[in-house]
Amino acid sequence: MIKKIAFFGAVTLLISSIMSCEEDFTDVGSTIIENSKFSTKEIVLDVKITQKNIDAVQSGNVGISELGEYLFGVYQKKNAQTVEAGIVSQLTVPSLKITSKLKDGEKLSEKHLDEVILKIPVKATFKNKTKEQITTAEGKTKTVAVPNFKIDSLLGNTNAAFSVDVFRNGSYLSRLNPLDPKKANKYLSDKTYLKEGAKLNLSSSIKFNTLATDTVFIFNRTLSNGTVYKDTLKVANGKIKATPFITIRLNKSKLKTDIFDKYKDAQLSSQAAFNDYFKGIIIQVTKGTEGGAMIPLSLSSGALRPSLDFIHTSTIIDKDGKPVKDEKGKIKKIESVDSFYLGGIKNSTYTMSGTAINTTNNIFLQGTAGSNAVVKILEGDSNNNGITDFEELRKKKIIINGASLIFDVNTDIKDSIHTPRRLFLFKNEKNKLGNKVPLHLADMFFSGEEKFNGRLQLKDKKPDHYSFNIRKHIANVIKGTTPNSELILRVFNTTDLPTKKDISIKNYNWNPRSVSVLSNSTKNGTVRGVKLKIFYTEEK
Repeated sequence: MIKKIAFFGAVTLLISSIMSCEEDFTDVGSTIIENSKFSTKEIVLDVKITQKNIDAVQSGNVGISELGEYLFGVYQKKNAQTVEAGIVSQLTVPSLKITSKLKDGEKLSEKHLDEVILKIPVKATFKNKTKEQITTAEGKTKTVAVPNFKIDSLLGNTNAAFSVDVFRNGSYLSRLNPLDPKKANKYLSDKTYLKEGAKLNLSSSIKFNTLATDTVFIFNRTLSNGTVYKDTLKVANGKIKATPFITIRLNKSKLKTDIFDKYKDAQLSSQAAFNDYFKGIIIQVTKGTEGGAMIPLSLSSGALRPSLDFIHTSTIIDKDGKPVKDEKGKIKKIESVDSFYLGGIKNSTYTMSGTAINTTNNIFLQGTAGSNAVVKILEGDSNNNGITDFEELRKKKIIINGASLIFDVNTDIKDSIHTPRRLFLFKNEKNKLGNKVPLHLADMFFSGEEKFNGRLQLKDKKPDHYSFNIRKHIANVIKGTTPNSELILRVFNTTDLPTKKDISIKNYNWNPRSVSVLSNSTKNGTVRGVKLKIFYTEEK
């Protein structure tokens, strides 16, 4: 576990005798106060911040309808941990019946398995079309308009090769806790899974450098008489007829034995039977010498779901087993693709390696299973008078008008692309048993998420700081209605927001981005770091 503790320098106490308008003195439930008896003050207080590694996060869809994103690939960035993100998932059984209108005397030949691939469609935005020369399915060369896309949320070095290996999963996936079936199961990002047999893929190396134009998979189909011809596979997504996708060719012989030849057997007679027999696949990612790249995948329903595709061809033959031809003299056939989509129980795996650079004034925050920070406020002695800030404020007759907890970004680390757009702040409050329970701050409910903030603030179009409005929390702590619990700062995830049905703090995170915030730094005479600003009115 990495720990770094730092105090934000000397405390500045700014007191002004400026008379304020009536709105400055109002708080919830308060009345308008006579201005001549009060003055507005601002105080900047010590903040203690400690960096802490995250052991693991929840990364499965058990207990949640669906993860917003499943990360795939490698995130490697200077000053941060490297993330190798893979997926473990069950497969859904499709309809395996071949429908065809056969004439009298016609029948279907034995199915020929042409290819087995792992097909991974990606989120992309259409840009334009360019003219390029391609080889058609018939082997001819012609000029066509090729669509170009921008891959959404792609991070990393697209020219860096990394490894992807696919295994048959040997660990049974269950929605119920096997030790206590009354409870839902919980899958963490560092869980290990049993690999059954050798890897299923033919090649491990992969790059994302051509992903924006990888919209077609060309392969060979074979008829019953041995005739081989080329065909293509595309992924349609709404109005887009061919969206980019990753193709990983798999061991056809192995999967023919394990799945294809069992289409009519008991193992594939139902989804439950298939889950017992074939527990799913493990998609394992390993960084290359130069890292790699990462993209988010959608595993919910829709055209962008990854799938294990069995591509096969059936020839229409006569009673003597000879291929039947149509009016144009072409052999009649049925071209099929059986897609076993990643479905059921789906879990992300995050393999973390390396550590963030340990320097005196930097606190590194990283999503997924990276690192967060423990923040403690109102524990210092700003005036060095032997009385804590907390006790000193409690003795005063004050009304809290505003309070901002500000985290300055280390601007020496120039990386606006990988900088998280938002951080999240909550408290760890001890219950009656002394256990820490994560809870939302009152301001999340009282002021709403927009005013609570936590979003990245820019200066000259560059990352500068994050700020949280915690007026209600500070007021409650000073009044004594809320304990002064430690606060936790981490990279924001969409599951951090409370809903009408669930206000708990969840331990999910699929945001790999990272940022360095300063604990205390002086550069060119400017002090930057973490600070708590409190604005209040006090009786003269």
